[in-house]
Amino acid sequence: MVGRCCSLPNSSAVENHHIRDRFGCSIPPLFQSDSLSRRGKQLRRSRHAETVFHLVFHIQGRGVIVGFGTAKFARLLHFASGHQPGQALVLKSESIHRELMLAIAEEGCRHGASSVTIHYEDPRVDYLNIRYGAEKDGRMDSLIPSHLRAFYADDVVSQRAAYIRIFGSENPTLLDDPRIDAEKRSAFSASEWRARADYFNAMDRGCLQYVLAAAPTPGWAKQIFPTLHGGQASRRLEKILASIYRLDQPDPIRSWQERGRELVARAEYLTSLRLRELRFYDNFQTDFTVGLTSRSIFRGGPERTVWGNEFFPNLPTEEIYTTPDWRTVNGTVHSSASVVLDGAVVRRPRFKFVDGNVVEHDAESGSKALAAFVGRHPGLKRVGEIAIVPGDVVIARYDNLFYDSLFDENRGCHFALGDGYKNTIRGGERMMKARLEGLGVNLCDEGHEDFVFGTTNTSLDGVDRQNRSHPLLRNGRWISSIP
Repeated sequence: MVGRCCSLPNSSAVENHHIRDRFGCSIPPLFQSDSLSRRGKQLRRSRHAETVFHLVFHIQGRGVIVGFGTAKFARLLHFASGHQPGQALVLKSESIHRELMLAIAEEGCRHGASSVTIHYEDPRVDYLNIRYGAEKDGRMDSLIPSHLRAFYADDVVSQRAAYIRIFGSENPTLLDDPRIDAEKRSAFSASEWRARADYFNAMDRGCLQYVLAAAPTPGWAKQIFPTLHGGQASRRLEKILASIYRLDQPDPIRSWQERGRELVARAEYLTSLRLRELRFYDNFQTDFTVGLTSRSIFRGGPERTVWGNEFFPNLPTEEIYTTPDWRTVNGTVHSSASVVLDGAVVRRPRFKFVDGNVVEHDAESGSKALAAFVGRHPGLKRVGEIAIVPGDVVIARYDNLFYDSLFDENRGCHFALGDGYKNTIRGGERMMKARLEGLGVNLCDEGHEDFVFGTTNTSLDGVDRQNRSHPLLRNGRWISSIP
C-alpha cells in the first residue's frame, strides 16, 4: 500500500509540502512551481534555495526548451499516469527536464499525493561504464548500481506508485561512438534490462501503473533537424510535439480520453474476430505473415491495474498490439524507419524470418549494432509483439525520424524482437512459464525492441479460425469502421 499519508486539499497545503529528489534534498516550497522564472528574486533571497537556483536556471538557459507549455504538459502527464489522491508519485528523467519534473510534482501534490519522489539520471555515467567497464562472461551486471534495482522494486512496485518516466536526452547521440564496442554496448543494455525484472513482472501482472513520455531538448532537436540552425530546430520540434501530444487543442486531456476509447474499441473488435493469422504486405519488399496464439487478445489505449486505476502506458499512443505465436512468423520485412539499438542508430534494417527465427538481417548502416543485438540471445531473433498502426495518424504526417521508439513506433505497423507481453494472452498473467512457451509466447529476459515497417502503402489481411479472410488495412488505412 501507499506509504506516508499527506492530504493536500488546498494550495496553502501545497506550499508546506516538500518534495524529495534523488540526492536526498528537500526542495523548498517556493521552488515547486511551473513559473520558476518569475520567482528569481525570491529564490535569490533564500539561502536554502541557492544551490538549486543555480542548477535549474543553468539548465533553463542552456538546455531544456522553455515555452513548451510546461504546466499544460504536466497536467496531461499527471492525468495519463492515473495518479489518485493518497497514492505515491514517482518521477524519473535526465536533470535537463527538472522544471517539468517539478511542475508534475506540484500537480501530484495538488491532487493529494502521499509522497512525491524525483529521480534524475545522467547517461554520461552509462557511457563511461560501457567504454571502460569490463565484461564478465559476456555480461556487465556488476556495473548496474544496486539502487537501480531497488528503485523499481521498492519505490515503484512495492508501494503501488504512479510512475512517470520522461525521455528526451540532452545528448541523444552519446552512445553512438565508434570508440565503444557494439557487443559491450549490447551487453550493458541487457544487464540494465535484467535489473528491471521486478518492473516487467509487475507490468505483466497488472501491478504497475505508469506512463512513458518524452519532452523536447535542444540536443534532441538538433539530432532530428541537423540542417536547421540556432533555435530553429528547437522551435520546430516544440511545435511538432505540441501537435502530437494535442497540446495545441483546447482540452488535450479530453482529446486523449476520446482517442483512448477509440483504441480500446478497435482492439476489442479485432479480438472478437478470433484471428489466427495476420499478413502484412506492401508495394515494396515486405511480405510478412504472423500467426497468433489460440489465446491472443488485442490491446490499445489506456489500461487498468488490478486495483482499478486506469492509465496510459505510453503517450503518445496509436497502436493496437498483441503477442503472436513466434514459431509461425515467416517472410521478409523491410523497415520503413531507422531504429536506435543500444544507443547506436541502425538505418532501415531488413529481416528474413523462417519458422519464427531471423535467418537473415542487414541494414543500410549500423549493421554491427544490429548483429550484436540479435546475436546476444536466441529470444532476440524471435517476435514478441506485433502492432497495427494506420498510416494516417498524426505522427506519420512528419517525415523525420524521431530517434525515439515512443514516437517512431507510433508512425506505422511494427513488430518487436524479444520479450512478449503476458497481458495480451487471455489469462496469461496467471500462467506458468511452461504453458506460455507452449502457446508460442516468446519469453526473453534480454530485451524488447520495436522495428517499424508500416507505411501509407501497407495492407493487412487477417484470417480467422474458420479460415475466413478479413481485410483490415489498405494503403495504410483502416478499411472499415468498427461495427
